[in-house]
Amino acid sequence: VKKNLEIEITNINEDLGNADKTIAALNANVGKHQKTVQEMTMALDEAHRALEDHKTALLRSDKRVSELTIIKEELEGNIDGADRARRNAEAEKSEMAAHIA
Repeated sequence: VKKNLEIEITNINEDLGNADKTIAALNANVGKHQKTVQEMTMALDEAHRALEDHKTALLRSDKRVSELTIIKEELEGNIDGADRARRNAEAEKSEMAAHIA
């Protein structure tokens, strides 16, 4: 009986040692996964910051496009006005030349 108990204790100790090794391996895996999650979280945070930077740049660009469109339209209006003034001046010149002749 004593011999059987000693064998059983030895087996339990071996099982306990194996369980400790398994726990250590699992803890190492957990540590690796935690590190991976931390790295992925940092990468995701960086991607979010980059996205916000791009959104800000896009909004600035859109605002600048609007400003330049307004300036372009004003310049086109000025060109049209100058062209009308030129045509009127040419018409007056022709009328004056006709009166003189």
